[in-house]
Amino acid sequence: MPDYIYESFAEKCFIGFIAEGKYLKHPGVGYFSGGSPDYITSVEGIPKSCTVRVFLRGNNGGLADMAFIKQVQSAPDGSWYVGDLDPSKKYDVICRYEGYNDMIISNVSPKV
Repeated sequence: MPDYIYESFAEKCFIGFIAEGKYLKHPGVGYFSGGSPDYITSVEGIPKSCTVRVFLRGNNGGLADMAFIKQVQSAPDGSWYVGDLDPSKKYDVICRYEGYNDMIISNVSPKV
């Protein structure tokens, strides 16, 4: 029996990600983060705790395109961290705070 089962993208992506139809448990050493003063989550210039979601940016319309990878809640000071990403892949990072438009950073590679 394989070590992966497709229940939904969201249920399995807290450990790894879906890429080209395969669930990978240890995707990589890349990361995205936000810390003062760069890339903190804020609302109208004031640091706030926001939802940060990371999606795989695959081939347009391909199986992995926009596959949900991870979701974190940033700290009240706006800092956040998402690790275990494949540095050879591109991602879209979406920050959400209720009542405001999402902030989207698209087609970015994680740091190593």
